[in-house]
Amino acid sequence: MILFLRDLNILNYIYAPDSSTRASYKDDKILKTKNIDLENNSGSDEAFLEEAKNHDTRFSLGIDVIMFFVMITLVGISFSVISNYLFIFLSKRVGADTAILGISTPFSIALEVPTFYFSEYVIKRFGIAKMIFTTHLLMILRVVLYMFMPSFVPNAYYMLPIELLHGISYALLWSAAVAYVQNRAPKGLGSTFQGVLSTLWSNMSSSIGAVLGVLKRANDAKF
Repeated sequence: MILFLRDLNILNYIYAPDSSTRASYKDDKILKTKNIDLENNSGSDEAFLEEAKNHDTRFSLGIDVIMFFVMITLVGISFSVISNYLFIFLSKRVGADTAILGISTPFSIALEVPTFYFSEYVIKRFGIAKMIFTTHLLMILRVVLYMFMPSFVPNAYYMLPIELLHGISYALLWSAAVAYVQNRAPKGLGSTFQGVLSTLWSNMSSSIGAVLGVLKRANDAKF
C-alpha cells in the first residue's frame, strides 16, 4: 500500500491534476486521490498519510523545465562532438602534432577550477539565464574560430588560447544547470532531478554526439 501511494504521488508530480482530482485529506486515516478512497489505514500507512498531509509538494512540470532539459541535451551533443573529434580535425586540417594535442588538454581545463570557484558569485550577480546565454555565445565563438583556423592560422599553436574557452563555457553551463535544477526540483526530488540532468548530459548527449560525429565523417569520406 505504501509503495502504491508513493507511486501515485509521483504521477501527480508529472501530471499535476486539477483541483477536482487533487488529493484532499479528511483526517489521519482517509486520503482521496483521483476519486480513490483509502480508509482504515494503520501502522506505517497512517504515518505516511500524516506525512503526506503535512508535506503536499505537488508541482506542475512546466514547459520551462522541459525546454531546459531539451537545451541541456542539445548542448551536450555539441560538446560531445567537439570533445570526440576535435583532435582529428586539428591533426588533419591544421597539422597539429601529438605534442600540441597533448598540451591542449591542460589548456582546455585550466579555467574550469577558477570559474567553478566564482560560479556562485556569478549566479547571484547575473542570474542563471545570462550564464547559460553566455555559454552559448562562447561555444559559438569557439567553433567559429576552429572553422577559420585552417585558412588564417600560420601554425597549430594558435589553437591553445581557443581551448581556454572550453573551461569557461563548461564550468558556467554546469554551474548554472545544477543551480537551476536545484531551484526547480520539488521537495524530496532534488537528487532525482540532478540524476536526470547528469544522465542527459553524460550518457544520452555523449552517445548521440559520438554517433553523429561518426556519420558526419563517413559522409565526408564519400566526397
